[in-house]
Amino acid sequence: MKRCPNCNRTYTDDALSFCLDDGSPLVNAESDPNATLVYPPPRDTSPQPPPPPSYNAQPPPSQNQYGAPPPPSWGPTPPPAPARKKSALPWIIGGLVVGVVFIIGAIVVLALIGASVKKSSDNGAISSNLGSNSSTSNSSRSTSSTSSDDLLTTKWSGPDNDDNKTRTYEFLSGGDLRMTGEDGTVYCGTWTQTGKTLHIDINGYTREGNIQGQRIEGTGVVQGRPFKWYAVKSSEAASTSSCSTSSGSSSSSSTSSANLLGTSWRGPDSDDHLNRTYDFQSGGDLKMTGQDGTAYHGQWTQSGSTLHIDINGYTREGQIVGNRINGTGVVQGRSFTWYATRQ
Repeated sequence: MKRCPNCNRTYTDDALSFCLDDGSPLVNAESDPNATLVYPPPRDTSPQPPPPPSYNAQPPPSQNQYGAPPPPSWGPTPPPAPARKKSALPWIIGGLVVGVVFIIGAIVVLALIGASVKKSSDNGAISSNLGSNSSTSNSSRSTSSTSSDDLLTTKWSGPDNDDNKTRTYEFLSGGDLRMTGEDGTVYCGTWTQTGKTLHIDINGYTREGNIQGQRIEGTGVVQGRPFKWYAVKSSEAASTSSCSTSSGSSSSSSTSSANLLGTSWRGPDSDDHLNRTYDFQSGGDLKMTGQDGTAYHGQWTQSGSTLHIDINGYTREGQIVGNRINGTGVVQGRSFTWYATRQ
């Protein structure tokens, strides 16, 4: 048994070490049997006076005569807070990105389509067959004669801008041309017409012209010097006789054509490196055979060492140097060079 030396409370639980009332260390109750026991003073049980009134006490809630609590005070309900708007910036940025990607894709697609169309058109201009050999030849001849009807047997006159001297042009049958100078000198050459385009080979140089109703506007190059010329249509018709110079020589058309007439030449173009064979036939007809065997028919004229070819919708120019022809051409606005050697 243990007890508290301060309050003398005893505890039968030997496991306790401190008093549960005042926390004093416990001692063994049997250790000092003669010790004086000190009891705590008696507890005051007399009635206590009531506490003084509190001046901070809140009055009881007022009630109406029926004892019910007063109704709650009413006030307008505050409006709900406006919803916070979300920013539209992410949508704008996303739309711009999608638009840029779409535009770039469209440009790439259009570029690919344009390249494909250009390639197919270039190949078509070179390798398209105009029909069988006989039908194509007849078509070329009829086209040549039909287009020649525009200038055939007509007479035109006008000056060159380098010397301001008037020249008269008579477009004769067979592609012959008679050009008479202001001093009466006669020059004989050849002419070809494709639609409104005129080509003249005469006196060792060429003239190009564009037919505009009753007027021809043209350019030319003589001895490396370019010039311009024009001519207006005359009310008189061209002479029906063949062209001959003042010395009585025969037409230069028949003389110059003898150089290539009945000959065959072969060589490549610079743009595709494909060989073509040129057969210069009578009547100004030309047969051009491609490397794949496809035949095209057109027209050719020769003035001295100068060669002009109209075939398959485009033109070729050439210079005859011995057994070789060096030339240039333009197809669908694209320039190229070509050559051919005599077979």
